[in-house]
Parts: sequence; structure tokens; C-alpha cells
Amino acid sequence: MHPSYVRAIATVDRVLKSKGQTVIVRTKNAAGVLKVFKVPAAVFDIELKLVDGKTIEVGDKKLLMSAVGITAPVGPLTEIEIGKVVHTVVDPGAFAPAGDVLFYEAIIRSGG
Repeated sequence: MHPSYVRAIATVDRVLKSKGQTVIVRTKNAAGVLKVFKVPAAVFDIELKLVDGKTIEVGDKKLLMSAVGITAPVGPLTEIEIGKVVHTVVDPGAFAPAGDVLFYEAIIRSGG
């Protein structure tokens, strides 16, 4: 694995250890097949200057999430439960430089 990928994973691990919590990930597909995973993740507010009203809306959050243990694709049918609030994935932001997802830097939206 390229050293820059190793550094990226180490940075994500440090952030998850200091700011992370366990979230529930529910992946679905068009047929409704559901898989549920519990993974570490950290949630951050998105700067208002990044809100474009299309992809990113006011109130959206950035979710930094480990890919370890997630065996199904994360995409727009995926729900993320943080506490008792369910969010949907707007953009999974998969970091997969060689085809294998190492972590996600997703945009999530509550409600809907």
C-alpha cells in the first residue's frame, strides 16, 4: 500500500479515536435488501461557504467513517443512525484509491 494511503488511514483512525462514536449503517439496494453495520464515525458541520443548494444544503453534515467491517456499498439508499436521528447519504465520498474503500468522507442529511 502506498505510504500516503497509510498516512491517510492513520489520520482517520486518530480522528475517530478522539472525536468518534459508534453509528449504525443500514445499506439497501433497489430490491430492498438490507445489511446493518455498527462502525466508528465522526460527524462535523459543513462550512456555509460550501453550501451550494444542490448537492450540499444548509444543515447537511460531513461524516468521517471507517470502512472496516462494511461489506456492502454505501450510497444514496444508505441510512446512517446517529443517536436516534436517521440521516441519508447524499454523497458517500468513498476513499478508494486502488478500488478497495479505505474510509468514507460522506455528506449526510437528516430527515426526509
